[in-house]
Amino acid sequence: MVQLLQTKVQKNQRAWDVGTGNGQVAFQLAAFFEEIWATDASAAQIERARPHEKIRYGVSTAENSGLPDAYFDLITVAQALHWFEAERFYDEVRRVARPGAWVAVWGYNLARIHSEIDLISDYLYEDILGEAYWPPERKILEAGYQSLGFPFAEEPVPVFEMQKEWDLAQWCGYLESWSSVQAYWRQNGQSPLGRIWTALKEAWGNEKAKKRISWPLHIRLGQVYA
Repeated sequence: MVQLLQTKVQKNQRAWDVGTGNGQVAFQLAAFFEEIWATDASAAQIERARPHEKIRYGVSTAENSGLPDAYFDLITVAQALHWFEAERFYDEVRRVARPGAWVAVWGYNLARIHSEIDLISDYLYEDILGEAYWPPERKILEAGYQSLGFPFAEEPVPVFEMQKEWDLAQWCGYLESWSSVQAYWRQNGQSPLGRIWTALKEAWGNEKAKKRISWPLHIRLGQVYA
């Protein structure tokens, strides 16, 4: 994904990674850009971010960044747009972007492994957790951000996937990291994974066996003009 963006941007000088979290995307951008500003509304996330000589981390909201006018060649948002006030964020993008700058937003939903495991994961996601534990903003992500406006000169993007090779313990660790799983645990005093463990273990087979896990990406890409 980052390599695609590098081919689109004519001047690889300055990028702004919004909702950077611990700086994973900013770190990738540092291979191609001279200067990256990476911001997040959470000071705790910024404190955990990996340092890099090209990256300037800061705590600010997406809608009121405090960054310079007409400064950036690229603005990126990974797995965070559904938390923003979209129209106010778009106004901020127009303010800080150079004419012709690119803006890319992307996110992913449920990972896919194979049909038997996927059915169990879907049951956890939809039936055990569902609307009771997932925040309503999750619906925006599930729709691939298509329910939001995107007031830029949009271009079609090839299909991308994130992939990992994980064993069962790693997969369960990922499931346990879901905010909805944590909310369930706090409310019920136990993990919801206990309700799917037997079926999941049987479907996985050898617990140490690595399986390919794929997350299809939903991407919107466009240029910013006055």
